[in-house]
Amino acid sequence: RAVLQDYLGESTQSYPSVDSTSRRICKSSVYFQGAQQDFLTRQQTFELARQRRLEVRTQHADAECCFRPAITETSRQLVANNLELLGETPEERINRLAVRDVARRGQLREELEQLHNREYTFKPEINAVSEMLATSRYEDSAAAWTGNADGETQTHERLYRAGLAKS
Repeated sequence: RAVLQDYLGESTQSYPSVDSTSRRICKSSVYFQGAQQDFLTRQQTFELARQRRLEVRTQHADAECCFRPAITETSRQLVANNLELLGETPEERINRLAVRDVARRGQLREELEQLHNREYTFKPEINAVSEMLATSRYEDSAAAWTGNADGETQTHERLYRAGLAKS
């Protein structure tokens, strides 16, 4: 019996195989040559490279930005003559740009919209019969969506509540 199991076990046991494309990639890649042929060595190399990339990104993030845009003399004079901007701290600048300017633009947009819509004075009037028809159609469609006119909710909600009542 043991001999039979050994015989069957050997014949049914499968081994991994590497196709020709994978062999070609392994032969041509730097990561699979020399000392890198060992899996653990490759993984250590990949981890070291990942750590180096992380360090470089951290250095870039921590570095001071030395870029200062060159502005024209006219722009410099405009800023220098604007009394609201004199002595402005970075926090005040952020508040001005992110809060006050946004609010000012929103207010200006609303005023322009009101100015534009002021021209359109037509206000349609609906007679009582049309209003009653529209209201009944709206109620019918709302009742169809929620269940029926008695206020029954959607099917899944009704089933959910029935299940809660049973438990």
